[in-house]
Amino acid sequence: MRRCNICQANTKAGRRCKRTTCLGRNVPFCYQHLATEKKKDHLKIRVTSGLKEMSLASRAETMDHMTRVYGDTPEERAIIEPQLINVFRHKANWRGFVYLIKKKVRAHVIGEKITNVTRFVRSEFAEKSARTFRRHVKPKTAWYIQSIGTDKHMRRKGVARILMSTFDEPIWLHAESPGAVKAYKRMGFKNVPELTEGDRVFMMR
Repeated sequence: MRRCNICQANTKAGRRCKRTTCLGRNVPFCYQHLATEKKKDHLKIRVTSGLKEMSLASRAETMDHMTRVYGDTPEERAIIEPQLINVFRHKANWRGFVYLIKKKVRAHVIGEKITNVTRFVRSEFAEKSARTFRRHVKPKTAWYIQSIGTDKHMRRKGVARILMSTFDEPIWLHAESPGAVKAYKRMGFKNVPELTEGDRVFMMR
C-alpha cells in the first residue's frame, strides 16, 4: 500500500507546506517541491505506466480529449475523425498512443509511417515538390506526427517529449506557431526553412 506523508518543504512565505505527498516512502516532498530532475524521473515513470495503444482506449473519450486540445469546431472534427478512423481500424502504417489517468485520456500522439515521399509531399505541402523535399531531407522513410497534444493543465511538463519517444527516428512534423517551434527545438528537432510554407514550419529529428 502506498505510504503518504505531509510535505516537509516550506512555501515561499516561509510556512510549512500542507500538501500530502504519496510519491514514495523515501520522498518527503510534494510534486511542486520536488527537485527538477526528480520531477522528470517521476513524470517519465508515471506517463510510461499510463501509456496505452490508442486503439485500446475509448474512441469517444479520445475524441473528447482531442476536441479539448484543438477546439470543438466542424473544421477540427473534419481533421480529427479521419485520423481516429485510421488508428482504430488499424490502417497500415498508422499508430496512436494515449496517456490515461483514471481511464480519462489526458494526452495523445498519432503517427503515420511515411514510405512514399512523393505521396507524402502531395498530401502535406501546397507548393513544394518531391524533388525539392528530397534535396533537403535525406531519409526516405520516417514517422510523421499527424497529431500530438495534452490537456491544458498538463502542458510544459515534458509529457509531449515522452509521447514522441514512442516512435523510432527519424521523425518529421509540422509546427504551426512560434511557441510550438521553440518547444520542438527543445526536443531536438531542427526546422528546414526551405520547406516552410506560411505558418507551417517543417521540422525533423
